[in-house]
Amino acid sequence: MKSVVRVSLATVFGLCVLAITVSGQLLPENPISKSTEILSDILLKATTEDQSNYVVSPFASSVILALAAEGADTETKSQLVATMGGELPDKSSYKEVLTTIKGYSLDGFAQNKVVLKNFLYVYKNYSVHESFAQLARDYYLTDVRSVERPDLATKRDATNNISLDDDNSSDFKEHALLIFNGLSLEMNWPTSTWHKTSLSWNGNVVKAFGAAGNFAIGQIPSLDCTAFKLPYKNTDYALLVLLPKNKDVSLNEVLKKLNPEHGIEQLTKAMTMKPGFVTMPCFQSSNITHLKTVLQQGTQTNTVFTESADLSKLSSDKLYLDDVVQQAGIRVCVEGSSSYSLTSSAFTSQRVIKESVVVDRPFAYALYNVANGIVYAAGKLERPIWEETDDGSDGSDIETIKI
Repeated sequence: MKSVVRVSLATVFGLCVLAITVSGQLLPENPISKSTEILSDILLKATTEDQSNYVVSPFASSVILALAAEGADTETKSQLVATMGGELPDKSSYKEVLTTIKGYSLDGFAQNKVVLKNFLYVYKNYSVHESFAQLARDYYLTDVRSVERPDLATKRDATNNISLDDDNSSDFKEHALLIFNGLSLEMNWPTSTWHKTSLSWNGNVVKAFGAAGNFAIGQIPSLDCTAFKLPYKNTDYALLVLLPKNKDVSLNEVLKKLNPEHGIEQLTKAMTMKPGFVTMPCFQSSNITHLKTVLQQGTQTNTVFTESADLSKLSSDKLYLDDVVQQAGIRVCVEGSSSYSLTSSAFTSQRVIKESVVVDRPFAYALYNVANGIVYAAGKLERPIWEETDDGSDGSDIETIKI
């Protein structure tokens, strides 16, 4: 089972280009947002022994785990639901969120775009119940296909060359399916309040962007960090940043302390709007996450990825989930006069600045929807990496991931 995810904060290439309109019916703490926060916590904590940059899409993970839970029964379903917070989000809620991704604005000013496709591939010689396939299509907007699996043909040929009395000549039990999705975000607004600059990171000068404005900023003593929010103008999206209070505080120690009381809603309640100046490094990150390994270590998914899994609501065949492999990427920067970036809520004079935040050390972040609390991307930055593009675009696009 594979999830391929692309997240970009600027120009998008890929499967389709769509726009986000936010549903007013979902509120923070709904089951979907809860599942994305729980998955964010699990996935980020799994990186605490790694000093590398990391990004993942909790929302894309939630969609796939929920779809798998729809096809599961007995203990397998219970384990999947427990992983998502103890409650399986209603399929109609997923449909509502997914179908709010519609055609994008053509006015050339505020184009808020998303690339999103879900796929379920069933290897030939196996099948899924039509009722499950229809549910996947109707509620998870998933394209269900029957496909060949080349490696099985090779193994079967090898099997035919084994003598009949060989214990290994039995049929290969390669029962598997593949579920994956592609997700990419583009946020597109005027950047009159942001400017290009630079900052010192571990003795090296790195490209950065900064602005004066009214920002939501707060101190989180239990995490030894500063939290602040950078809203995307004219949208319900924001980038939440957790910055260790000084260079003596390890980011990984901050991540280890994360728990439910440090959810996005709780963190934002600790923030207050104040005149400030924020300087952020430009950064990009791309990672492949084997969710199977993470979930087996951080949750009680004992049978989900084994042949004893009960996916009887998905198929009459003895199918099981091989893995959940997710690829995610993100780029954040401001490119001069380009209209691709974050924006402060309002410009304010430098002389009334009450707090200055210089992000010159490792930090964690989450890109989320303020209206419904859903986390679309979460990650950490240990070292800024930025590569200029030479494709003639605005310099803030992300490489296409082939599916």
